[in-house]
Amino acid sequence: MKKILLAIIAPMLLLFATITPVAETINKTATTGDVVIWSHLPDTSGNGIDIRCDRADGVKRTLATDFECTITGPITQVILYGSWKNDIEGTITLIHLSIHDDIPASTSPTGYSMPGDLRWKMNFTDIEQSIYSDGELEWWWDPYLGEPIPSAERKIWELIITIPETDAFIQEGTSDDPVIYWLDVYVEVEDGEFGWKTTQDHLIDDAVYYLNDDPYWFELRYPFPHPREGESIDLACGIIGKTTPPLIVDLSGFYDFLIVDAIIINPGNLTYYSLSWSMTVTGELFWPTSPATSNDTIDKLEPNEEVTIKSPPLLGLGPIEIQIKVGNQEPTIFKGFLLLFIILYLQ
Repeated sequence: MKKILLAIIAPMLLLFATITPVAETINKTATTGDVVIWSHLPDTSGNGIDIRCDRADGVKRTLATDFECTITGPITQVILYGSWKNDIEGTITLIHLSIHDDIPASTSPTGYSMPGDLRWKMNFTDIEQSIYSDGELEWWWDPYLGEPIPSAERKIWELIITIPETDAFIQEGTSDDPVIYWLDVYVEVEDGEFGWKTTQDHLIDDAVYYLNDDPYWFELRYPFPHPREGESIDLACGIIGKTTPPLIVDLSGFYDFLIVDAIIINPGNLTYYSLSWSMTVTGELFWPTSPATSNDTIDKLEPNEEVTIKSPPLLGLGPIEIQIKVGNQEPTIFKGFLLLFIILYLQ
């Protein structure tokens, strides 16, 4: 009796002795620490302006400035600088902060960059306040009323807002792939009028303001008759964050039948939401086509949690390269060899 049995032995990834990561992906000794993400100090000269951002008169004023993020981790502190009109001090009852994606000038309907999709928002009433400087007389400007006023105040206040890590926005930039976000601010007060101070530091694009229910943000430039009339305005603030250990990519259990398995491990103390990943496999002799790519989003990844991701089905023979990219981390590359054994039994 003759039996024919066709047996297909699963493709096997024979990892070379040296795995070649593009960037370090396992760093169990990394520690959490404070990092200054952005620092634009207030203009303490007579050319400094406080731009009104309170809503005491019922006008919905919002100011926004863009900043560049070069680390991945939570934003845990925001520092604002501002003054009271005519140094008549009222009481700040609430500060609203929100963080938005960037709409660059090239794609903005206004022709200048402005805040895009909302990423995070929170209201704060516990605010540490102190006088930063008490020197030269400076300007006051309410764009809604169009009244730039010289010699309107002297005192610059520093407002420190601490954000609990459990509520913090997780920024996703890296030094090689920075991300631009927008910080939006408005203030609620009792008595007095409060403005956000300008800075002499100018990076990225102009700050913007929003009034009531206007359809677009408006670009901020120094108004007439200010000595810097027409020049770009930036707003003074500090943004503090924390670094976090990178997510680990583990291929120790690297194959299943026709499938490459990889494990993503969160060794830090942060929870990641909507974490994107992609796995791309390329090879010289790869069937049916090369590359094979799989990607998806992890809804939630808790501290010390791990999740398995999978490639599409693989059939082939020859050297291959697996590239795995998680979130905004640098991709990790593994090199190996894909073997497909087809055994024909004749009896």
